[in-house]
Amino acid sequence: MSRDGRVAVDTVGSLLAAIANAIQDALRVLMFADKRTWGTPEFEQLRLLEEVLDEAKRDFQELPALVNGRFYYENDRKGMFMSLIYS
Repeated sequence: MSRDGRVAVDTVGSLLAAIANAIQDALRVLMFADKRTWGTPEFEQLRLLEEVLDEAKRDFQELPALVNGRFYYENDRKGMFMSLIYS
């Protein structure tokens, strides 16, 4: 169930968007962190999160060919993930 009480219909696109939003939130937290005491592992984690987010965006763009359902994919895409791409 979603936060407003409606039943949520999870689609591949909405699940990918939720994962991408979680990665974006983690990146945002790390960007505002005090980096004066960071070592190599922290900077490596930041780099890997950025790489994973880029890979998730590419995967989302390649999704229609994999699911053979361009109509459903495009309708699913209009809401959640597009807000992430343009944020």
